[in-house]
Formats: sequence, C-alpha cells, structure tokens
Amino acid sequence: VVRVAQAYFDVLAAEDTLGAAQATLDAFSRQLEQAEKRFEVGLIAVTDVQEMYALVTEHIGYNSRDVRVLSDEPLIGSGTVHSESPTKANIFAAMTWLVEGASAGDSCFFFFAGHGHHMPDVNGDEISGMDQVLYPVDLTSAGCILDDHIYERLVRGVPPGVRLTAVVDACKSGT
Repeated sequence: VVRVAQAYFDVLAAEDTLGAAQATLDAFSRQLEQAEKRFEVGLIAVTDVQEMYALVTEHIGYNSRDVRVLSDEPLIGSGTVHSESPTKANIFAAMTWLVEGASAGDSCFFFFAGHGHHMPDVNGDEISGMDQVLYPVDLTSAGCILDDHIYERLVRGVPPGVRLTAVVDACKSGT
C-alpha cells in the first residue's frame, strides 16, 4: 500500500511539473506571437528609439534638450523631449537642425530605426547601381528618402571639425 501511495503521489508531482512546464511554454509562445505581431506592423523600431534615447541621454551624456526624437509612438518616460512624427519633411528638418548650429569640436549623433529598401540608382553615382532608401511614415504621399538626400543634408552640411556619427537600423536598406 505504501508503494502504491508513493507512486500515486509521484504521478501527481510529475503532473504538476508537466503543467508548470506547459504553462511556461504557453507564456513564451504568447510573448513570441506578440513580438512577431509588433514586428509585422513596425512597432519594434519604437523600442530601439527608446533604448537609444536612454543611451545617449543617460549614459553618453547628451542633454535631453539637445535631442530631437521623431517617432510615430510616444516615448516612455521621455518627459519634455522634443518629439514629432517621422514624416519626410520632419526627418529632413531634423537632419538640418542637427548640423546647422554645429561648430568645430561638437559631436552630432543621428539614429534611424525603421524601414528601408533599395531601388535603381536615379543619378548614376552608385557602384552597385542601387540607391539605398529610408521610408518615412508618409511614404505613400511624400516618397522615400534617398541616400543622396541623406548625404546632402547630413554629411555635406557638417562643418569642419565636427564629428558626425550616424547609425541606421533599417531592414533591406544597406544604408
């Protein structure tokens, strides 16, 4: 009887362990499904923007009033940060703002997290024959942002002695 009772309790314990393992697996599956849905609709970039904002303001030391954030979602805990929708016009304006007041010894940082692609080169300046492009939120009405536009507004606009760091996290862009 004791062995039968012990075997019965062992089975119950195993069922509890199996149930807990199944619940954990179900939770991970739901988290994965939610992450995949957020990725499909482009919300993952918002997390990248939030993490980069925290990095440059809390760890690198940029003052939040010297940071412009363009995001189609509000930043969590961003306080009074300057934030606008990442339309083509706003992205161009932010690029101009970033470099126009810079002087020798300044350090400028540009970060883009979003969608991109490539298309046939429009002016023959690409060895690959392809222009790299970024997609603003108003892509269908305003069009894409060519790598040539980025060069003109950011790189060419940087005064001598200013350091410009640009990080672009855009799928399929290659920028």
